[in-house]
Amino acid sequence: MLTRYVDYIMAAQGFTQGSIKRHVMKLSSVMIVGFLAMTLGSLVEVFYLGMVGKLELAAIAFSFPLVMALNGITRGLGVGAASLIARSMGEGHREQAALLVTHCYLLIIGFAVSFSLAGQFLVDDLFRLIGARGEVLALASGYAHIWLLGFPLMGFALASNGLIRAFGNATYPGYIMTIGPLVQVLLGPILIFGWFGLPAMGLQGAALTFVMSAFCQFLLALYWFLIKERLMRLTFEGLMASMTGILQVGIPASATNLIQPVSAGVVTWLLAGYGVSVVAGFGVATLVFALSPFFWLSVFALFLTGAFDSVSVIIRGTILQVFTPDHLRGRVQSVNSVFLSCSNEVGAFESGLAARLMGAVPSVVFGGAMTLGIVAAVAARSGTLLKIKIGGRE
Repeated sequence: MLTRYVDYIMAAQGFTQGSIKRHVMKLSSVMIVGFLAMTLGSLVEVFYLGMVGKLELAAIAFSFPLVMALNGITRGLGVGAASLIARSMGEGHREQAALLVTHCYLLIIGFAVSFSLAGQFLVDDLFRLIGARGEVLALASGYAHIWLLGFPLMGFALASNGLIRAFGNATYPGYIMTIGPLVQVLLGPILIFGWFGLPAMGLQGAALTFVMSAFCQFLLALYWFLIKERLMRLTFEGLMASMTGILQVGIPASATNLIQPVSAGVVTWLLAGYGVSVVAGFGVATLVFALSPFFWLSVFALFLTGAFDSVSVIIRGTILQVFTPDHLRGRVQSVNSVFLSCSNEVGAFESGLAARLMGAVPSVVFGGAMTLGIVAAVAARSGTLLKIKIGGRE
């Protein structure tokens, strides 16, 4: 089955002839540009909001778990549909694939609209649950209420990227991915700072920019399916069977995608309270992993090390963005990037050398003990780190 699908894609796109290097560049270049555009778009948006104020940066951080969770579920449903579409196209059943596209979009739109409406009533409690208070809570809620209006459009576009690739087109999704960040970069400062006579909207301007960028992505995706390829079918025939098949793959895929936003929610909750304690938690979890005689306890401890490390990464990044003076932020970020780029390699070398000299278990115990020692030393010498609060003015 998979072989037939691959053969179909290769033949349909002309990949069985010509230069391999040219085909690889054709397939990857637009997607690379798309991913770079998404990354740069997010960075530029954070830069804009950083110029507005640190409370806005804190508010956007509280919205990340919600954004990642809803986008993750949508992508998961798209994965379920893409798997069925790829199978249908591999068997030569284009009409069946067109029905699956239609039914997938009905499912996506139903999910997105339902959660968008429910979110309008629940986001305040959600942000309060993970630690948002006062003005930060008001800013985060205001951003989310507007963002949720554009979520159905973004959900349509996110699912479309995978579906289009399932039809053998690896480049068009890159265009969809690029247009959104481009709109955010160009339109963002106009609405955020109030250029050309418009009122300065701050964080709400960023949310409105997202809605407009999502609309542009929606239009590009709709054009490909509705006009270019004519793959929309206005029929409910086989709807339940299609949705059942999509959900069989889509639910596990969505559950996998929820791991990161749920972790981010826990991270944000911890970040709103304490910072240094999570680094200590990393050291304790490492010691438990090294000394535990039970497999499942070791696995759980290993999970905790990853969770605490994620918390630490977000804490460091947030402190750097929020508390570094504006005129030094670029230079501090550059120095930080140097350490980040080499820390894993240096750590891998140290771990390998320690394991060689001390043995596997003693080297892990040594690493956990050193982590706790460094945390104690930093806490003793830099008490201000213990007093940092991201969730309000401090």
